[in-house]
Amino acid sequence: MDFFKDQSESLERSRNSAYQEYKSRYEEALLSEDGELFHKLTTRELVTREFYNEHGKTINQMLKTTLESFP
Repeated sequence: MDFFKDQSESLERSRNSAYQEYKSRYEEALLSEDGELFHKLTTRELVTREFYNEHGKTINQMLKTTLESFP
């Protein structure tokens, strides 16, 4: 389970950094009408959030399966 703990922390750092970059630079992208930058920021933020959520679902399912295997 240490692997998943380390991966959770890594995914959380990635998610937070993507959100911070998005939050700090999206107005810049809108003002300069740079659609490519805005798309890149939005895509990175959404994908990292989804990876984090899927990882949480996987951990939850593993724990649920483990607990249900005991009578």
